[in-house]
Amino acid sequence: MSSSNPRLSKLPVHINVLNSPRKIRSATASSAKKLASISTSGNKIFSSANNNTSLKKNESLKRKNNDSAKENGRNVKKVPFVSDYSARVPLKKSTTTVPLKKSTTTVPLKKSTTTRGRIQYPPPPAPLPKPPSQIELLRDENSKLKKQFEELHNEKTEISAESTQLQNEIQEEECVKKEYITDIDRMKKRVANEEAHVKEIEDSIAILQRNRNVMVENNSKLTSEMRAYRNEVEKANESIAEQNKKIINNTNQIQEFTSKLQEYERLRRKLHNDVQDLKGNIRVFCRVRPLLESETQNIANFKFPKEIPFNRKISLISTKTNYLGEKKESLKEYQFDQVFDTLATQKDIFSEVAHIVQSVVDGYNGCIFAYGQTGAGKTYTMTGPVNANPETEGMIPRAVRLIYELIQDLKTQCWKFTLEGQFIEIYNDNIRDLLVADPSSTNGVKHKTIHDERTGTTRISKATTG
Repeated sequence: MSSSNPRLSKLPVHINVLNSPRKIRSATASSAKKLASISTSGNKIFSSANNNTSLKKNESLKRKNNDSAKENGRNVKKVPFVSDYSARVPLKKSTTTVPLKKSTTTVPLKKSTTTRGRIQYPPPPAPLPKPPSQIELLRDENSKLKKQFEELHNEKTEISAESTQLQNEIQEEECVKKEYITDIDRMKKRVANEEAHVKEIEDSIAILQRNRNVMVENNSKLTSEMRAYRNEVEKANESIAEQNKKIINNTNQIQEFTSKLQEYERLRRKLHNDVQDLKGNIRVFCRVRPLLESETQNIANFKFPKEIPFNRKISLISTKTNYLGEKKESLKEYQFDQVFDTLATQKDIFSEVAHIVQSVVDGYNGCIFAYGQTGAGKTYTMTGPVNANPETEGMIPRAVRLIYELIQDLKTQCWKFTLEGQFIEIYNDNIRDLLVADPSSTNGVKHKTIHDERTGTTRISKATTG
């Protein structure tokens, strides 16, 4: 029994089993009331005409039941429910529910053909639609996965295209970079050539300037001699008066220039000290000495990069062999305030430390010392070789000579100086006096560093002062 209305198809119909005439009469009246109630509340499905038909059929059913009860001489018993599936389900004592059909007719109770008067019930409703099978679900899932796979495949294709494009762009950038490097090298060579050309022009200009000065001087002499011959007496008198005025003016100018020179000297000292502060109060230089004739093994491979800023970096290239016997080079780069290669001279190094000597003469404290392992060339840099010449002198003799030269220049400005000095060596944290006449006499002498906060000077105790 099927129904187009799902709400009505689930409404049960209670069928009571009647076993006495009194129950049949009461059931008939109750059934009429229920049918009327269903037709009213079930979305107005049953009409009043159908209700009348149902009442007539119920009265007919009541008479047939009464006749059957009198004929059999006993009460009507419970009968089982027979469905289209040929399965017998016994009825419960209370009620049995049958889904209603969306129809305006009632379900009549048919009288059984057996001697016991069994009641045949209407067939069960049609089965509900089957849910989707597992295969259909898997097919839907498979179609979704295929769609996702196609989308991912398309994304992969797009990403591969973008990656190829990026690789091409990188290659183009590398080509442009190489072109830039080539242009930079070409410009460097051009700048070097231009600098050489400029130097040649400057030398030519200097020669021409000297020739011009000579010619101007000769012309001036000839002019002076000519005027002297013409107006010797008059010029002599005028010259005396002019010389007297010049002497007075020069005297005043000398006093002004002297005061200005002192002001300029103080300003120079301040600016020089400011420059040294800008360069750094502590500066570290690195010098690489040339190889000796006996040094043929385990030679370090140093490189001096020629890049801006110049002479600031040094690179150490070392080769290592792994367990497979493969050699691999490693590069370590170090940076200093100044780097001197094996071709640097003593003069080149002193040109970088001479400013400290100037600061010392100006009244500031300064210190220049060499640090390194044994055989690194500290003594050669600081003092020079045994038979030193002006080209190979070390930092100490050059610094002393510069101090005296600066003092001589300052004496013209009425400066006076008193010099004292100590010559010491620090070896393995031990201080040695190098000015002592007998070094053996200093055995056991403990030298200490004494710093005077009042004067800002530092000296070594028990050291020879010259």
